[in-house]
Amino acid sequence: MNKSLLFLATLMAALILGGCTSSGIKDEEEDVNPPAQERVWTPAQTAPEWKVDWTSNVQKPNWESPDPQDFENWMLLVVRIDDKLAAYGSQDDLMAVQIGGVMRAVASPAVEPQGQIGTRTKLPYAYFILKVLGNDSSDQQLNIKLAYYNAKLKQLFEVEGQEHFVAEIVYGVEEDFCIDFTPYCSKYPVNTALTVNLPEDITPATGDLLAVFVGDECRGVQEVQGNVVQMTAYGKQENENASLRYYNAIKGITTFEQTTSLSSSPTVVTLK
Repeated sequence: MNKSLLFLATLMAALILGGCTSSGIKDEEEDVNPPAQERVWTPAQTAPEWKVDWTSNVQKPNWESPDPQDFENWMLLVVRIDDKLAAYGSQDDLMAVQIGGVMRAVASPAVEPQGQIGTRTKLPYAYFILKVLGNDSSDQQLNIKLAYYNAKLKQLFEVEGQEHFVAEIVYGVEEDFCIDFTPYCSKYPVNTALTVNLPEDITPATGDLLAVFVGDECRGVQEVQGNVVQMTAYGKQENENASLRYYNAIKGITTFEQTTSLSSSPTVVTLK
């Protein structure tokens, strides 16, 4: 495995694991399942526009680029924003890298996808090129923070992980260095990894959707590919009570009687 691929694999693992706060898994089959009742469907002429509201009121950061004269080495990161957030991108977006609390790179605006990286997405504000400066040796384990500010959403996303600084290496060109920042949104600090087992009377079809709601606010939506649905639900605090809704193009929309609580622990819900 070359150095680029090794760095990508280890950094992504560090970022993902850094966002986990518990290894326990809750199985809510017994304590939240009421007796099965005849399912009620509300007709829907078109698919619902279920989506999580990522908007906030965070002011644009005043990040200042580091002085190159203070550093001897550099490494280059080409970071792709996951399509869920890149769809809201604009020329006013910012991205920055901090190492040990010190600013090492600032990039704005995002660049147009071209050449090899252009095959991965056509969204115009999906890529940032960051020249990360440093005096660190490659054997040092460093605390690296990658911060992304989306101007349209007025939202700041920050991902932290432990990694090494490797001088004069380019990451994100040969490999797709794509980061889903949505689990690191300050608006939704509680991320619930949901495994939902669908009831026997529902046969998934192309275009079916499963969504999580707190009240009338969508907190997660996933296209259904089979009888077991893996998805993330986003909570504002621990133990929010959430319902699940299902969309089918022929039958319409149904809301399940069962509910689940949003927490930082992975949760299994078996619907009836």
